Amino acid sequence: MSTARDSNTRTVTTGHVRLVYHYNDGHDFTTESMLEGEAMAYMPILQAQPLDLHHYVAPFATIELQPV
Repeated sequence: MSTARDSNTRTVTTGHVRLVYHYNDGHDFTTESMLEGEAMAYMPILQAQPLDLHHYVAPFATIELQPV
C-alpha cells in the first residue's frame, strides 16, 4: 500500500480497501478487498455520509474503510 500527503497533511491511502459494515442490529460484515475509488463510489448509493476519513454513516449501518 502506498500513501501520499495532501495539502492539509492528512494521510491519503491509495490502493485497496475492505468495507466493514457495522449494522444497526449489531452484526458486522466485511467485504473482499476493492479499489478505494470503487468503495467511494458506493457511498452515494448507500446514502452514506462521511463521519471522518475512514467512516461513513448510512441509515442501516456505520461503514468503515479499512486499508488493505
